[in-house]
Amino acid sequence: MLQPLVDRAHPVFLKDARTRPRRTRLGRLRAGPLPPLATMLAIPILLILLYVLPFAISAYYPGGYRPDLETIVIVLYDGLLASAFVGGWATGLVSAGTAGPMVASEFRDNTWDVLATTPLTNAEIVRAKFAAALWRIRYWLLAQVITRALLILAQFVLYAAYRPYGLASATPFATALLVLSWPFLLIQPLLTAAAGAALGIMCSACVHSPALGRALAVIARTVTWALSWGFAIYLWIQTALVIGYEVGSSYGPLVNQLLGTAGHIYMSYAFGVGRFAGDGVFVLAGYGVIAALALVPAWLCLRLAAVALARHRV
Repeated sequence: MLQPLVDRAHPVFLKDARTRPRRTRLGRLRAGPLPPLATMLAIPILLILLYVLPFAISAYYPGGYRPDLETIVIVLYDGLLASAFVGGWATGLVSAGTAGPMVASEFRDNTWDVLATTPLTNAEIVRAKFAAALWRIRYWLLAQVITRALLILAQFVLYAAYRPYGLASATPFATALLVLSWPFLLIQPLLTAAAGAALGIMCSACVHSPALGRALAVIARTVTWALSWGFAIYLWIQTALVIGYEVGSSYGPLVNQLLGTAGHIYMSYAFGVGRFAGDGVFVLAGYGVIAALALVPAWLCLRLAAVALARHRV
């Protein structure tokens, strides 16, 4: 079942994963991993420059101050957190927009009739196009993982070097939850990309226009986000009322948890409830819920795309 996702010799995967060759060195550079990585690191670099620049200017005057290294680490951490927050949202849109035209382009180019005569099943074609969509955004996903790895490193340096009292006062279970959140932060973009790409494939299988498929995929991804966030905020408000927190005062902890989880609303909910209730089971359950919210809809979208393709097959 997963062979098209790992077999790079699959004919459909080779056709859709191949991009237009870049003839110039600048074109090859733009198509490589540096542009998305530079985009993700632009926010923390800019924040550090804005913090260090006044100190650099005052150094030319008597009594000038030097920048505080701890504050630089904090600024770097906040910048990486903001990049991970924005990048997590953008990953879903990028993956959905990339996968949106893939199936519809077969109808536009009149190649579906040829593809339909091959022994490839509809499910195999859909999975191969899904894998090709993820392969096309591999550099963007790599930039997300690197950004989050730097975020984890900055968090470790911040707490180990400048705030050891925080680690010393934490219980072993709380420390284990913190360490467990690090691999989750690294694989979160992959889950988001899988859900977005599967949604794009499903939208593309229902239309004959690549542009319409991309537009429907982006709109569908935005709507599902809005519904997901609305439901999670509703859960947060109801839980806050049950626990005994006022609704107005509960938004502060929600924002803090959002920042601490790089913008994942359900992980924020799990962390917030776990902190209020004093039970880490909520946090552990949050990981499973988040994985299910990405993988189950992705599987369902791919199944629906295969059903939609069956209507076009003789």
